[in-house]
Amino acid sequence: MTSKSLDINPRRVKHSHFTQVVWKSSTQLGVGIATDGNTVFVVGQYRPAGNITNAGYYQKNVLPKGTEKCPPKRNR
Repeated sequence: MTSKSLDINPRRVKHSHFTQVVWKSSTQLGVGIATDGNTVFVVGQYRPAGNITNAGYYQKNVLPKGTEKCPPKRNR
């Protein structure tokens, strides 16, 4: 998921789904899939919810490039 022209701005709806995917404090994801004829509906819910645009939340949860670390593996 990289692009030289990608301008991630928390106030632009266009990127809201991307920032939710990388939101640091969201640790759970639920996905539902349904079909209606030839149409497929996919819904994802993150917990706790992210994309909070209050002061400081974006900087704490969408880390700058190069600071990525995989969390330790957890057993279910």
